Amino acid sequence: MRHVLTGLVASVLLAGCGFLSTSPPQPPGTVELPRNVPLTPPESTIANLQEAFRVGSAAAYMRSIQDSTATDPVHFTAEFSPTEALELGNGISDPAVLALLNGGWHEEQERNAMNSVMSTIDPQHPSANRFTYTLVKTADLEYRIYYVASVSLGSLSQIKGSADLKLHLNATGNYKISLWRDFPDSTVGRPTRSYFGALRFINRTQ
Repeated sequence: MRHVLTGLVASVLLAGCGFLSTSPPQPPGTVELPRNVPLTPPESTIANLQEAFRVGSAAAYMRSIQDSTATDPVHFTAEFSPTEALELGNGISDPAVLALLNGGWHEEQERNAMNSVMSTIDPQHPSANRFTYTLVKTADLEYRIYYVASVSLGSLSQIKGSADLKLHLNATGNYKISLWRDFPDSTVGRPTRSYFGALRFINRTQ
């Protein structure tokens, strides 16, 4: 059975008095979360993404991302759909850059890109609404997130899409995102940068 967690339910869960909803997916909710979101239980790790966008902090965002160590060698990986890889790789000949679209995007690339990505957050948009989401649990430690984020990139004011996320319980007892498999929103016209995967790739440092 799939479970649904919106931003509003996340805040209740973080307060220790709520559980995953079994109602059908609802449009992304809006809620302002505490600044120090704990990374357990697992859903709180994803709720922390919303807090990171609320304050526009790449460091806060990276708290949710798995970082491999000698004792915990699991990497974070961002995967791009075949359509994304074809679209974003168009006109690029550098094999090292193309490799990023085919399983080569890990925590180092994510950290570097997020410093630029967070600078695109629209400061005029109400902070509680800068990143809203609906979360569907698909398996143990696996979720699909439907997100909307407000940005300021020329004529582009919003990115929208979904992603499959896999969480990992690391050596320190915190749940971190180890896999982000991005999917553009098929209902929205897709100029470049109108979904999260494109935003991270375009803001790469390599």
